[in-house]
Amino acid sequence: MSKFQKVLWSLFVLLILVSITTFAVGILFAAVILGGLVWLYRYYRGRRRPRTPNRPNRYFSGEIVDITADRQTDNLKIKHKPGERDY
Repeated sequence: MSKFQKVLWSLFVLLILVSITTFAVGILFAAVILGGLVWLYRYYRGRRRPRTPNRPNRYFSGEIVDITADRQTDNLKIKHKPGERDY
């Protein structure tokens, strides 16, 4: 009976090791598939719509031109009180 129990325990340990190995390989396989799907999603999403930077570049040629804005008060006629000097 002792030999029979040793064989049963050996089969039980072998079954546990095979189960653990199968589970680990299955988890690795699922992770690889999930990673591939995420990569495909990011790849095709990036090809359809180019990514825009946080701040768009307003000066495409690299040259910055400083233009002063027109003031609205330049065109108005200002009435002064008599005796005031017109600047």
